[in-house]
Amino acid sequence: GVLNFYKTTGQQAKIELITNGGGIDLLRADTSPYPDRIMALQRKYPNLTFVTCQNTIDRLKSEQGITAHLLPGTVVIDSGVAQIMRRQREGWAYIQV
Repeated sequence: GVLNFYKTTGQQAKIELITNGGGIDLLRADTSPYPDRIMALQRKYPNLTFVTCQNTIDRLKSEQGITAHLLPGTVVIDSGVAQIMRRQREGWAYIQV
């Protein structure tokens, strides 16, 4: 994919995979269906960052009593939506999946 393209061409690219809402389950240690794969990707691609939303973490705690235990290396930011907007203002491309 994109990471391999940039790696093989020697070009620098940074990729943030930003999760919020139900997407946080991907990065929770107790619910992620792919913890080993995510950690392997982090080791292989230092320019790939997995990011999650503090607002979602807070909502899980207040509405469901769940404390989110995240996979190692996960970066927590204030708001997933705000981070997307910040990155777009900085010239980053946005791809929603």
